[in-house]
Amino acid sequence: MKKLALIIIPLFSIGCGGGGSSSGGGTAATGTYGGTATITMSVPGVASETATGAMGIEVRADGTVALIPAMTGFSGSAGLNGNSFTIDVPASQMNEPGLMCQGTIRFAGTIAGNTITGRVAGLNFRCNGVPFTLTGTYTLQRTGPARALSGSTLGNSIREAISTMR
Repeated sequence: MKKLALIIIPLFSIGCGGGGSSSGGGTAATGTYGGTATITMSVPGVASETATGAMGIEVRADGTVALIPAMTGFSGSAGLNGNSFTIDVPASQMNEPGLMCQGTIRFAGTIAGNTITGRVAGLNFRCNGVPFTLTGTYTLQRTGPARALSGSTLGNSIREAISTMR
């Protein structure tokens, strides 16, 4: 019985150590990141619109990454995969009176030091039945405690661009 315990304990220790290091970038990157995203939206037959808005992401010690609603205008989270993540947000988070959106808004990013860079894309994105092409990029810097950034949130900037295009 003692020999079995000695074999199990080292294997368990190896398993735990491997798990901690595999989420690696998660704890090292922990913090709040803020900056801006620039999105280009287009509809067939209509001139494209560019929207720029504030964006914030929190990297948590448990290895999850979350959009900060007060800074971005969207909420959603996902786990880190090394130093990368993909957060899919239902487009219905854009909905307000007179605006009904469907599909997904995807935020994909990579953490490198004190910077997160990434892409935003609409997947089957449509509002009021009209299909929109939505693509963009963002760059965020570690900012310290979560706080609202000056300017419109990304969500509000996209809403404004949609209303201009309708």
